[in-house]
Amino acid sequence: PQPVGLADINPNSCDLNLPVWGAGPTELNDRRHVMPIITPCYPAQNATANVSKSTLKVMTEEFVRARDVCKAVDEGRAEWKELFQP
Repeated sequence: PQPVGLADINPNSCDLNLPVWGAGPTELNDRRHVMPIITPCYPAQNATANVSKSTLKVMTEEFVRARDVCKAVDEGRAEWKELFQP
């Protein structure tokens, strides 16, 4: 998947020689992440490196449910407290 980031990845800021996401020897492993969200500061790292396919599925289902509840609240068919129900 295409990584999400707030800033361009700077592979060698501050000359600290720290590993940066998507560059160098870790690049092939980094490309296997299922939900890459890259931190905006040096060294750029994947903030969601531990998300697996199963947790991504659960999160996606919850995002869809949240969108539906927010739409229902906007249309007057639900209350905000429903967003926080399990």
